[in-house]
Amino acid sequence: MNEIKIIVLINGEKVIGRIQDNKIFPNGGYGVEKPFLLKEIMTEKGYSLYPMPLVPTEDEVVEINKDSVMVYPCKPDKQLIDLYTQMTSKIIAPNASEIHLVK
Repeated sequence: MNEIKIIVLINGEKVIGRIQDNKIFPNGGYGVEKPFLLKEIMTEKGYSLYPMPLVPTEDEVVEINKDSVMVYPCKPDKQLIDLYTQMTSKIIAPNASEIHLVK
């Protein structure tokens, strides 16, 4: 199963994507499907993460060298999983606050 995980690189950058656990890569690295960098920014509401594509490529999966990893793949919180899923899915899902019951 390809789970959404976060990898922290040795330069401190955080990468989120679906880890390919059923594929063997030539350099023995982590295969990450649709990888995004999570840039840390400060807003008036406080600390926030801004997702942006890791590299401008048409490849669905990129390999991240294991020697470049400081924190091994770990599960992000639900909010980040939902954000990543919304960014990479072709289906537009409404927020729960946007759903109204009609009586």
